[in-house]
Amino acid sequence: MHPRVVVAVADDALRHEALTYCRFLASTNAVEVSDAQGTERATDAPFDLLILDGDLPGIAVEDLLERFAGTIAGRRHVVLLTSRPLPVLRYPLITDTLPKPVKIESLLLALDRWRDVMLARPLQDLAVPTQSSSRQP
Repeated sequence: MHPRVVVAVADDALRHEALTYCRFLASTNAVEVSDAQGTERATDAPFDLLILDGDLPGIAVEDLLERFAGTIAGRRHVVLLTSRPLPVLRYPLITDTLPKPVKIESLLLALDRWRDVMLARPLQDLAVPTQSSSRQP
């Protein structure tokens, strides 16, 4: 199964870089959203990474993260771009917090760390093809 990435970032340059990076990883399904409603809809479906701008208009970061409280840490990751402090320890899904103004290099380093975690994920966490799905027609 291909990792699913949701990019909810207001800054055009950062959003573009995140999408370009994620699409460069050929096996990544990247979804771009630009507002609170789009973020809510996109995160209703399972995702592997959420790049979340804490200052996106209409977004209530704490409420959104509370929705994911029951999810298994290690399977979903959040890179949070924020201009205000947030109790990160309360939300284990936050794997990186980038203080604003965010430099593109900082975002790319956070994405590199996520990629490394995804590549190191144990085999039992990855979808393994069944015998019937691996046969050639």
